[in-house]
Amino acid sequence: MWTVRAEPYESPISRVLLRAYMRELVDRYHGTPMPEYEVDYGLEHELGDDPDAFFVGFVDGEPAGCAGLVHGELTRVFVLERYRRTGGGRALLAAVEGEARARGLATLRIDTSKDLIEAHALYESSGYVPVKAFSEGPYSDRWYEKPLAPRA
Repeated sequence: MWTVRAEPYESPISRVLLRAYMRELVDRYHGTPMPEYEVDYGLEHELGDDPDAFFVGFVDGEPAGCAGLVHGELTRVFVLERYRRTGGGRALLAAVEGEARARGLATLRIDTSKDLIEAHALYESSGYVPVKAFSEGPYSDRWYEKPLAPRA
């Protein structure tokens, strides 16, 4: 069973998940496992601004995934491989979408890499639609957005 809570971005739990996230991005982008210095570089130079809000998902008390909100964009959406296809991605999306609504945002956007096919399926099945490019970066090949209905 997944639970999601806000977590400080700099907490040890967040940092472990963000390192795993960057490891997967770098390895998939290059098509092979990369040295740790490549992951370190990505963490230092390619994550962009710190999130306005950051969430960690847990399975039976174990950190299993994360997602953030930065300037109206969904970011750093990640679920550890062993927990994929168990509802964590949707739980994390719901947390960020709820935060975005609470901040008065009408739309949520995300850019992602062409290599992250599982993410494309998650976003599209969760109401995100492909849109024209709105950002640049080494891991930005696909762009999505979702209108957020106000809370009832």
